[in-house]
Amino acid sequence: MPRLPRDDIMIIIRLADGLNIANPCRASLDEAIRHERGVSSTEIVTICPNPMQNVLLISTPDEKTATKFVKIKELTMNGKKYDTNAFVSAPEEMAKGIIRNIPLNYAY
Repeated sequence: MPRLPRDDIMIIIRLADGLNIANPCRASLDEAIRHERGVSSTEIVTICPNPMQNVLLISTPDEKTATKFVKIKELTMNGKKYDTNAFVSAPEEMAKGIIRNIPLNYAY
């Protein structure tokens, strides 16, 4: 995977319904992603498929473009619709993980 700019917004798209990103060609995958939310070819976007985890990592410096990608709920490939789950990744400098057993009445 190429080095992506640290200041870019990173969006992760998890694929479902049997869509395996190792199979489709990158051009058709890129076209399907851009078409789904009306992202033009002039908008700066880097799309990195990760076949091992079957996810797509999308990097863009523009918040409006990132918002379009986060709203993706399905992709259409070869006439078939596949459900997806898209979300913004936490920045690199942020701690990641799950915190358990926080009291419901906790106030900071």
